[in-house]
Amino acid sequence: MTPDFLLLPYRVLDLTGPDGWLCAKILADLGADVVKIEPPGGDPGRYTGPFYDDDPHPDKSLPWLVHNLGKRGVVLDIKRESGRQIFRGLARQADFVIESFRPGYLDQLGLGYDALSRDNPRLVMTSITPFGQNGPHRDWRGGDLVSMAAGGFMFLTGDADRPPVRISLDQAALHASAEGAVASLIADHERRRIGLGQHVDVSIQASLVTTTISAVPYWDLDGTLLRRRGAYRVGVRGGGKQLRQQWPCLDGYVSYAIWGGLAGAATNRALVRWMNDTGMDTATVRDVDWAGLDLATVDDGQLARIETAMARFFLTQTKAQLYDGARERRIQLYPVHDVSEVMASPQLAARKFWVKLADGALGESITYPGAFAVGSADISLGPYRRAPRIGEHNAEILGVTGLTPPKPEISPEMPPAKALQGLKVLEFAWVMAGPITAKYLADNGATVIRVESMQRPDLLRVSVPYAGGVPDVDGGGLFAFYGSNKLSLFLNLRHPEAMRVLRPLIAWADVMTENFAPGKIAEMGLGYDCVRAINPDIIMAQLSIQGQNGPHHRHPGYGVVAAGLAGVTELTGWADRDPSTPVAGYTDLILPRFAAVMILAALEYKRRTGLGQCLDLNQLEATQQFLATALLDYGVNGRIAARRGNQSAMAVPHQAYRCRGDDRWVVISATGDDQWRALCQVIGMPEMATRSGFRTLAGRRRRETDIDAVIGAWTRRREAGVTARKCQAAGVPAAVVQNAADLLRDPGLQRIFWRLERGDKGPFQHLGQAFQLSRHRDETGAAAPLLGQHTEYVCRELLGMSDTEFLELLQAGVFE
Repeated sequence: MTPDFLLLPYRVLDLTGPDGWLCAKILADLGADVVKIEPPGGDPGRYTGPFYDDDPHPDKSLPWLVHNLGKRGVVLDIKRESGRQIFRGLARQADFVIESFRPGYLDQLGLGYDALSRDNPRLVMTSITPFGQNGPHRDWRGGDLVSMAAGGFMFLTGDADRPPVRISLDQAALHASAEGAVASLIADHERRRIGLGQHVDVSIQASLVTTTISAVPYWDLDGTLLRRRGAYRVGVRGGGKQLRQQWPCLDGYVSYAIWGGLAGAATNRALVRWMNDTGMDTATVRDVDWAGLDLATVDDGQLARIETAMARFFLTQTKAQLYDGARERRIQLYPVHDVSEVMASPQLAARKFWVKLADGALGESITYPGAFAVGSADISLGPYRRAPRIGEHNAEILGVTGLTPPKPEISPEMPPAKALQGLKVLEFAWVMAGPITAKYLADNGATVIRVESMQRPDLLRVSVPYAGGVPDVDGGGLFAFYGSNKLSLFLNLRHPEAMRVLRPLIAWADVMTENFAPGKIAEMGLGYDCVRAINPDIIMAQLSIQGQNGPHHRHPGYGVVAAGLAGVTELTGWADRDPSTPVAGYTDLILPRFAAVMILAALEYKRRTGLGQCLDLNQLEATQQFLATALLDYGVNGRIAARRGNQSAMAVPHQAYRCRGDDRWVVISATGDDQWRALCQVIGMPEMATRSGFRTLAGRRRRETDIDAVIGAWTRRREAGVTARKCQAAGVPAAVVQNAADLLRDPGLQRIFWRLERGDKGPFQHLGQAFQLSRHRDETGAAAPLLGQHTEYVCRELLGMSDTEFLELLQAGVFE
């Protein structure tokens, strides 16, 4: 049987530049026919390096090659009426249009959503822009540095005695593109029911706010501004404790997080036993009460003794030795890999992750990152076609009248309360990646039942900060921040009668998500074979660090250390310093976007075929989609990407500059000669623009230190917000490096923070969405549930359990 594609019937018109390439590429990977529309001469993004063999040819741009896989390409001049007429004809037959022009530009051409939807009411148009379609900053210029600063990432990243840093590889637009793919398929799910499309508005800045993890809850509940800690971890209560996370070893670094309490007791004990087995003196750590260790209050002297002993041990071994030993002992330690080591990963090789595609023009087959998920049904996931040449498919597409087969007639109905109304989800998930995946569904109207148990308490419920400072499973700010719009069912999963509740729940659900350790859920009798025996067409999504099979798949850990394994940590920080910890759980925040996309695509496939399936999604493989350019650069040029602070090959200046006030910074970037001249006018030194050695980008790169010193002297006397606004008014990309307090005050972000009451726990800040659906603006919903808040409701109202049966199970201890 020939493999099928999840989104086979769909047609996508891709008008994006680099800010949105990945969005349409994700849809292409899922089988949609994506037509990349370029202006005469090609997409300007084709001239973005690095390049194959360092040859700046439009067909050799590595970012272009890797983020436009699977697409067909045409050249169309939409600035001319003849080109617009052709585009309108294509749009009449399309399912999606993805675009990243500045807000209002397509409206001026008569190609905005309102105009196109008159001819095709079913059309979903997704717009990806630096600050969204509305708000005070909608016309501001963006870029990776600007978005990482404005979205809060940079304030938490880097060394305290240096400027805040971004990751040394563009990331911001990739977050927004993946967010756009999720939002597009949410809009499609509603379209299938009511027959109407809508406009999806994605803000790159808002997409970065999710990466701030605990910063907003700390400020909201504790009044603490979390700050960057270099190789240490951000997030200890009160901001006073330094917890090392990146540790030097013989040939690089490993990532190991010291956790307190039950979360870290087993792994810390195992590490100490290993240290002792090597003959090392472990007297200072041998008798630590790991289960009782409270990292919020631990004595600084004791913490220093623990870290000194561990640091001495790590320096005796290589990354490979430490990782091998950690896997043998189930210690939550991972190597800090560079891209060459990622590409040599035996785990990725065993899972056949890498994909080779022939490229005749380049004269070789190129190895690309493979699919971001694996499905159990007979489906194919891309990439499966190289990126198009300029105008390669003009005759094939523009010379054919019918681009798509006829669409079935769907009678429009009144839209439901939310886009995913009617979807039923059963969640067995905890900490970050799993709960955030289901949050996408819950926030858009799905009924999500979260199964919670004291056998596996969610660490977000029992982690600081707490409301009022009192430890309480219902007062944990991190859980509230990420837990909106779900129902909580409290269940003793080990109870012999638990299946009397679980069986009807499984039969009720359309989707089941879980992120237990690989294989654990099968041991509980809830593996996919057992689940589909109850509900044959259920979609089961299994989330993990490294996948459900392969030689390393059972190694435990959290996203806080998995960023090292995935290659992100090595690219974060300064070249002359230890790698910096990317905001805690960075890979935990990448996977949910791909997981939600995959679930929504699988639902569409089930609608078309009647088939459910089991989805294997993991942080390691999802994160490679965000490192693809660096992986390709190593594969074809042999170049190993390294951290380099905020430097960029495409812009000078490109830095964070200190401003007036405590830890206040502004980022400023000049990506071309026009922006450089405008910046020189802004800082009152127009003569510098034409000075010898400063007129070209190459010259400015040689004088970057001098330029930074001049700009830094100018910004140091000024307020950050005023400085950013002045630069933007002159057309120079700039933004404040925003902390949590700034994010909550930012008028452009008000729609993504929901302040919701949680019973007698008071109001908590909840994280909303980085996108807006035009049919569902400004919706919020319910606060994060209290533990077991909906147990009786779920059993009696949703499952139809009798009063007698519910009381019998309650008295038996099934509901703990």
